[in-house]
Amino acid sequence: DLLERGETPGSLVRSMKLKPYRADRLAAAARAWRAEELVGALEGLLELDIAAKGADRVPATEAQRRLRFALWIAERVAPARR
Repeated sequence: DLLERGETPGSLVRSMKLKPYRADRLAAAARAWRAEELVGALEGLLELDIAAKGADRVPATEAQRRLRFALWIAERVAPARR
């Protein structure tokens, strides 16, 4: 959000009180995602959290919960590496 508003990695050092290396790494990571991709990923994580806590009232084994998480990673993270 800060980068989209025109901040530079150097200005992140001041505004977020980061070390320069960390600001550069976060800026690089931020450029790898579009806003709508990030929203989708966060919504998926919320769904995974709800399921992991059993709040969705859908019975699932530990293996099924792990598979769901692995599929989330494959769908959301793996494409960014291509």
